Amino acid sequence: MPAPPVKEAVVAAVRRAPLPLAAPLVRRRIRRAHANPDAMAVARRQMEFVVAAARPDADLDDLARRYLEQMIWRRELRFHPRALTRQQVTGVENLTRVRGERGGLILCFLHHGRFDGLFASLKNAGAPPLTTVAAPILFDPDEAYLKAHRRLIDLGSTTVPSTIGFQGLRQLVLEGRTLTIAVDMPGSTRVRFVGRDLLGASGAARIAHDTGTPLVLVQPTTTDGLSQTITLSEPLLPQAYPDPVSLLQAALDQLEPYVLAWPEAYEWPRAKFTQLGADGNPIAFQRDPGEPTH
Repeated sequence: MPAPPVKEAVVAAVRRAPLPLAAPLVRRRIRRAHANPDAMAVARRQMEFVVAAARPDADLDDLARRYLEQMIWRRELRFHPRALTRQQVTGVENLTRVRGERGGLILCFLHHGRFDGLFASLKNAGAPPLTTVAAPILFDPDEAYLKAHRRLIDLGSTTVPSTIGFQGLRQLVLEGRTLTIAVDMPGSTRVRFVGRDLLGASGAARIAHDTGTPLVLVQPTTTDGLSQTITLSEPLLPQAYPDPVSLLQAALDQLEPYVLAWPEAYEWPRAKFTQLGADGNPIAFQRDPGEPTH
């Protein structure tokens, strides 16, 4: 059902306003979400997925409140690019120091922290041109916040659809591109992450291992819960690993502490991997309202 015209006008005005003027309305939305039992239940399930096995002493109610705050701010900040595209970056030299035989590199990230502004922040920090793999939904988005997300990617990167497949992405690496790929997507490769056995996508690791292309990891940290510092890891050299699965697991092992240190900033974590049942087989779970299906 479309929003009433007056509400649409108010929302549009907030999105055009400087962030300090929009902040009081964002905080109001956060208070309403905290008071909504259904919203809190959804947030608690998301946080339980991240910390139940790896941080069993975590306060799930507190994390749920902070998760809702992060999600509401995430939507709003997408309409205020300056707040996202000037993140502090360390280790940018790792994008040029070691490259593949044909000049390619693979930059791996999670949907964690302020990944919305990652691409433009890296460009502003002097990174080489990026080519980012994106889900098909971002090529014809029908929701304003998805359109805003796509604009943020385009500020710092050329975007290609994931539908070009393994061979298409492999070719981009062989052309010397810096290919940016999320490594927390559902798949069929068994991995261990946040204390859970899961199935994830191995495409980035397979391309790296097949072409001898190094992987660099995006490691976000925060001091205030909203802004972040991006640290780019030392390159992972595929020849040091016997197979793509070992390389993927090494990448996830290195990224996991950053997620566990800032779990509330992980966007819809339950949807990011294929979950396994007690018998080790994939399970279909009831998705929460708004949770992506990729």
